[in-house]
Amino acid sequence: MPQISPMNWSLLMLFFFWVLASVMTFISFENKNFYSQKSTKLFFKKWNW
Repeated sequence: MPQISPMNWSLLMLFFFWVLASVMTFISFENKNFYSQKSTKLFFKKWNW
């Protein structure tokens, strides 16, 4: 089993988080029709975005 250098490991983690963020964004866009504007505004207000 080859040893992963810190540089490659950080790139791997970055790629993993990028994929995760992309999937979450895609899911939120897919489910956009199920949420009203009111709940979306409340959600943004709750997380201070």
